[in-house]
Amino acid sequence: MTTEMKETAERETYSVMPYRRGGKFICFCTKIGYVNNSSGKRVQAWQYHGKSFADAQKAALQLAESWEQVIAEYRQRRTLHNNWMRTALASAAINGYYIDENDDKVLLDSDAADEAYRKILMEDAPALPVWPKGKTKTRQAIGTAMAVGAPTITLTEAKERYLKDYLARVGLQGRRGLKRKTYLTDSRALDITIRGNGKGEGQPIDPEIQVGQLSRQTIQQLVNWWLSNDRELSERTASNYLRTFKKFLDELGRMDVGYTKPDIADLFSFANPRGKIVKYDSKVVKALLANSPNPATKLYQMLSLNCGFYQVDICHLRPEEIVEVNGETFIGRKRDKTSHQNDFSTLWWLFPETVKLLKENMQKRGTLALVRPDGSGMYSKGKTSDDYVSSQFNKAREAADVKDFTFKQFRKIGISAIKRITGNPDIARMFAAQKIQGALGNYDRDDFFDPLTAALKKWHAELTADKVFD
Repeated sequence: MTTEMKETAERETYSVMPYRRGGKFICFCTKIGYVNNSSGKRVQAWQYHGKSFADAQKAALQLAESWEQVIAEYRQRRTLHNNWMRTALASAAINGYYIDENDDKVLLDSDAADEAYRKILMEDAPALPVWPKGKTKTRQAIGTAMAVGAPTITLTEAKERYLKDYLARVGLQGRRGLKRKTYLTDSRALDITIRGNGKGEGQPIDPEIQVGQLSRQTIQQLVNWWLSNDRELSERTASNYLRTFKKFLDELGRMDVGYTKPDIADLFSFANPRGKIVKYDSKVVKALLANSPNPATKLYQMLSLNCGFYQVDICHLRPEEIVEVNGETFIGRKRDKTSHQNDFSTLWWLFPETVKLLKENMQKRGTLALVRPDGSGMYSKGKTSDDYVSSQFNKAREAADVKDFTFKQFRKIGISAIKRITGNPDIARMFAAQKIQGALGNYDRDDFFDPLTAALKKWHAELTADKVFD
């Protein structure tokens, strides 16, 4: 056993916990055991080792000595699972469909497939080993241990603590990173979920309830309240509010607030579909472009059709991201929505029509390529976002008398077109600026985006043949 391992174990704190039979147990938190709680999450475990501190510390040192073996076993199982997952994904991509539990084919590009495959992954994912084996009665989840005699707080206080921790993730890199807009959206949704939307009688839940009283029945009443027809909102909106609350509950179960989350996974299983994907209709796209109130608004739509950009990508586009390669114009940048997690950029070939509009509307100086007519930025943060691209696009949509076409549909149309043209989901992922499994070391290759360039040129030829730009 290494000195470092001994020092780590000796630094662990211990607590005297009430014992069920009236005696006292020494609880030594080794932070090396894991169990699955009622919702299937892996959590750190408390280890009970005896009635004296010396015995508890000795047992903890023995556990630490075996920890490397436990980790090696888990990594081996995780590698096997990852290999299985990649094989399944590749097979589905080649065949164009998934096989559900009834051996029926489910189209690859569908919400049903996403849900079915997620279920398969959860069922077959390896569980983290628990050490020592065969002694499950000697350990409890942290949440369970802390519930014994632990102080509790109100739902409002727990929400404030959760949002404080959530805000601290803004600006971080990787999976722990968070965009400020995401924080603002989720914090607003959580607040609404708890206090209600002012529609219908009553309130979804008492905000001053103690978190220890958040039973399954109480949470089910909250879910039922939001899914009631009295709320005067769509099922999709209601379920989005509830998913935000579920994420809050998941984190609450990991916080030292005296809360043990009951088995509620089934309460948050919703069948509502995602936003409808509008099929490509050349007449609709042509009408939207033709009814743009100004050339800049037409450019915004072209950038989304050409590069799959959302409004925020256009608002934050920088001059140095527009580059010339072999006499052709490209945009090379990270997708703004995931830029805090990505360590790669995508390179989009620009349609000649996009290049012309871009050169006409780019500002000569400044950190942003595109600005409002008064020279200010096109996107501002606050309690509500002020997005110039959306406000201008809404004018074009109203003039074209197109109701069911949102700005993000340009991106969805483009992804579908690239997938259809190439038959290769990875090239569609290039267009969407999404990570390609196993390709991270190739993003800086000169020829890496050649397949996407070829696909965009074919997509441009189709749009030209349909007279979309006329």
